[in-house]
Amino acid sequence: MLPLESPFPSYAARDGSPLDAGFVYFGKPNMNPVTAPIAVYWDAACTQPAAQPLRTTQGHICRAGAPANLFAKETYSTLVKDKRGRTVFTARDSLEFSAASVVAQFLADVGTGTGATKVGFKQSGIGATLRTVQDKLRESVSAFDFPVVCDGVADDTAPLQAAIDALPLGATLDGGRREFIVTEIKIRNDMRLENISLKAKGGAVDFKSPITIDGTVSPKKNIVLSNVHINGNRINQTSILAASEDGGRHGIRMIGACENILIERSSANYCAGDGIELFSSISATGDDNNYVFKNVRIRDCEFSHNRRHGMSGDSIRGLRMDNVTLNYNGLDLNNTAPLDSGARGARQGGNLYGNGIDMEGYGLGSAVNDVRFHQVTGLYNARGGCLFYDALSTRGAGFVARSKIWISDCYFDEGQDASRSGEALTFTSNDASKALSPLYDSIYIDNTRLDGHLLARCVSAMQFSGTISATMGNYFAVLDYATGIVVEATPTGAAKKIYADNASYSLACESLPMPANPVLAFDSGAAGTLSNIVVTPRENRRNRAFTYLIAADWTPSATGTSVFSLTAPVGTSIIDPAHVGVINNDNGAPILSIHNPVGGLLRFANAGIGIVHKLQILVAVYQDDN
Repeated sequence: MLPLESPFPSYAARDGSPLDAGFVYFGKPNMNPVTAPIAVYWDAACTQPAAQPLRTTQGHICRAGAPANLFAKETYSTLVKDKRGRTVFTARDSLEFSAASVVAQFLADVGTGTGATKVGFKQSGIGATLRTVQDKLRESVSAFDFPVVCDGVADDTAPLQAAIDALPLGATLDGGRREFIVTEIKIRNDMRLENISLKAKGGAVDFKSPITIDGTVSPKKNIVLSNVHINGNRINQTSILAASEDGGRHGIRMIGACENILIERSSANYCAGDGIELFSSISATGDDNNYVFKNVRIRDCEFSHNRRHGMSGDSIRGLRMDNVTLNYNGLDLNNTAPLDSGARGARQGGNLYGNGIDMEGYGLGSAVNDVRFHQVTGLYNARGGCLFYDALSTRGAGFVARSKIWISDCYFDEGQDASRSGEALTFTSNDASKALSPLYDSIYIDNTRLDGHLLARCVSAMQFSGTISATMGNYFAVLDYATGIVVEATPTGAAKKIYADNASYSLACESLPMPANPVLAFDSGAAGTLSNIVVTPRENRRNRAFTYLIAADWTPSATGTSVFSLTAPVGTSIIDPAHVGVINNDNGAPILSIHNPVGGLLRFANAGIGIVHKLQILVAVYQDDN
């Protein structure tokens, strides 16, 4: 329901009767309206001025004999006199009595920077507290809250940095899925950067990366980069110094101590250094347990076409990389450009040396531990897909082995530069240290493909399973001062040998002849017919162990328990247990089986006479020592 109101203001005389032939004045707030008048208008657009004083007829201000409204652009004071010039009333400021003035002032305030403080917000849910809309909106900051240009030419570093510096703890800066030209953006603690593309400004300034997370003074913690894409613009980078970090013009540069960092759905391509670098920048002395990078997660990302490595790192505990691509790094874009240009691949001793992943240590204090790579691809780089290297003497006080390294479902190759040495995956030290105690231990590589050698130098306790295709030399694996190495691989191509120097290893791979197939036959019990027997060799997953899948049809001619014999090939023994699956051919339902592989016998209760049972048996055999 709405109350009925008069559309026109009414003025009363001193005796309460409608004011007739009165005078009405409007002036500046808190001033005499006669001597300090304001402009008033007959229309809301304020285009038709009304002359003062205004006259009243039967209590209303009239125009052409009809009641009319008046409008002003500002708050006002009021003076009303009767026809004899006697004051009826005065009002110092319309804000004291006029709802319209209050509303107008409120609307004016809402349009200012403090307007959001005048509107309340309360989240749904029990116990929610009342806040202002301003507080709520400031949980997230847009790049466009600051004077960015975003035209592909202007350097937007300053306004973007101002936006980051203005973020409350835990807040988000959203780039609106636009691209900005920058020199270097420095990330703060406890923030999230998302939905932004950054293109490095061309030039000759070293140690400037589009994104820098700098923990050299105090650790940087609790940072998320989500949907952040960097174009390093390496073709327009010039005069790169062959100094520390090879110029330091990376895509994402993490330096010093950093902890709890998540980078997801992001990329850093065509950078004049690495796509992403984790560089301790701390003297390699002291205690290997003093890690400077802790709990760094990188998932669903790409670091490709960079001048040096896709990624580099040292001094790490707790690195997780999942679904990451690092291809075509370390190569020339233009082989006629100057060698100090971003267009040329980084060189060492005149040779290209960029890897997909380069995990290097520089002595005590730069250990790499608890590293997990899953579904990581490093292909077509100048050198190998993944390199672990440390020049440290393992006999130094405070040494900790580089350990707990898991690599699963990955794909690395040997690279494509003519100077490459053929390694797709490398764990190595320098020659002076390799004869000392192991530098690396507890390395697990599962279901990984290598198009190139596996090199394990100064390594203890490594397990490898997967496929290795070596195209250079006569070896698919090189073991040098390595112990406890288990290679469960399928070598392809011409190279099917292991080179071992001062190494101990066990081998289960294609170089061992596959035994004959195991034999499945009816033994006793409920009679029937065994037919359509198919034996399929499966991938070898253990040293000197071979797996087979046996499929067959069994049609019982009597009810009860059927017993089958399973005979291992000559020179092998069955590894218990065998896994038996039985399927009812009528409805496809599994049949609960009672099976016991001990003594090579398998038993199951058949489902009835004349019903075709589909047998599926997975069996492993182990090659005897003799």
